[in-house]
Amino acid sequence: MENSIFHRIANGDKNAMRDCVKLYGNLVWSIARKHFQDAALAEDIVQEIFTELWRKAGNYRTDKATETTFVSLIARRRCIDQIRKNQRRPKFQPLPETNFNGEPSVEAPSVNRLDRENLTHAL
Repeated sequence: MENSIFHRIANGDKNAMRDCVKLYGNLVWSIARKHFQDAALAEDIVQEIFTELWRKAGNYRTDKATETTFVSLIARRRCIDQIRKNQRRPKFQPLPETNFNGEPSVEAPSVNRLDRENLTHAL
């Protein structure tokens, strides 16, 4: 483990995390993009993955897995956690903009009659 990049990170080597990102950045990015089509979300997940790798560097054991496997497992698990989190969030649809009379506002796109009646009834 002495030569492991994760051993270096755990021991506070200032260049180790930069080396980790260089070495495993493409792998982590490809795992994130496989799970998320939204590039911005994938970038956020990549940052979270590297943060977790930094926090868990001391847990890495050379007798249990290769560095690549360690990185892949953490990346995959973080992606799955994010997918589950997204699935728990309710999906909201924006309401059409209306004026105080319940009629569509001049600025809002037209609302069909049934939507307008349902909205008026709900108010």
